[in-house]
Amino acid sequence: MTKSEFLSMIDRIIEATPGTVKGDELLTDLAGWDSLSVVAFISSFDKAFGAPPPADALIACKSVRELMELAGGRLSD
Repeated sequence: MTKSEFLSMIDRIIEATPGTVKGDELLTDLAGWDSLSVVAFISSFDKAFGAPPPADALIACKSVRELMELAGGRLSD
């Protein structure tokens, strides 16, 4: 998965216009980021990477960039 595809995944999850999420946003600033979005993110992440993100690391995420870091180098440019 590319970084662009990851950001598009977030756009879909929060039902935003494609290209809305750029990566530097705080999760609290994203309209549509809520508990259901977190569940959708876990499911999408699991499908993309073959395992869900670590729960403790996901809970600690405050920004989209930190969500991207959960992929741990598995995102290509």
